[in-house]
Amino acid sequence: MKMLSITLTIFALLVPSLVTACENDREVDGYLWTFHRMDDGNTYHELKIGKSYQEGSSLVLSAPCGLRLVDSVQVEWSDQHGKMTGELVVYPGGEKLGLRDIDTNKRTTWAVQKRINRLEMKFGGPRKQDCKIKWIRIFYGKSSENPQMKKSRSEIMDRMDDVKTVDRIKFAKGPAERACRVMNWNGRNFIIIVDRGPEGNIRREVSPDTVNYIVFKPRWGTLTEADGSKVPALAKRFENGKLWFDKKINGNIVEKPGVSIDKYSAFDFND
Repeated sequence: MKMLSITLTIFALLVPSLVTACENDREVDGYLWTFHRMDDGNTYHELKIGKSYQEGSSLVLSAPCGLRLVDSVQVEWSDQHGKMTGELVVYPGGEKLGLRDIDTNKRTTWAVQKRINRLEMKFGGPRKQDCKIKWIRIFYGKSSENPQMKKSRSEIMDRMDDVKTVDRIKFAKGPAERACRVMNWNGRNFIIIVDRGPEGNIRREVSPDTVNYIVFKPRWGTLTEADGSKVPALAKRFENGKLWFDKKINGNIVEKPGVSIDKYSAFDFND
């Protein structure tokens, strides 16, 4: 027991230093990842590629920090207005995080939110076409999170029947419009609480392509943009894969009508 306590103590002391040790430029498998810290505290490693990839090929990379928790992965690419697609797969587990149309968004972000040690970018499309990757970024998120916000979100999810379903959703297939409450957008899906009448509220993870529309009771939250920056935003409506919202820039409210939801890696509401 004494030896176990000593081992746990040493491990607890080593974990912060291991994380800090990874916050530098690193060369892994011949690739140089440069470390960056943003003004809001978010950190990331960037790999400049500058190479072209054809249909059927893939790019496999070891993560620069081993099994460190990754918030999101972002890529800047182009296929010169072709019809190429890119799919991100993360390991361990080989989880597929979604297929994206290259050139629709010059920068694309996938929410990861798990520990990974390897990632693979698979390319598809018509034969004899290719795409070029400028860079890939692995974001780790902010070093700390407001514990009160985390606690309140957990409590809300645990007491689903007490959740006020102030938003409205219409699915592409199924019954008429339902009351709901959108908890957040995680880069792949909406996490929502749906009012099922006598059955009570249920939690659902909803892909945007299964939604006809969502009408939000205007609520403020934090929107994570393609470059990893975060801005205050007021959600209004989601329809046909696009989000209508206002965002606050330098104290000014700017209206953003119909922007593709794939451009954003997260939208976390304040309440």
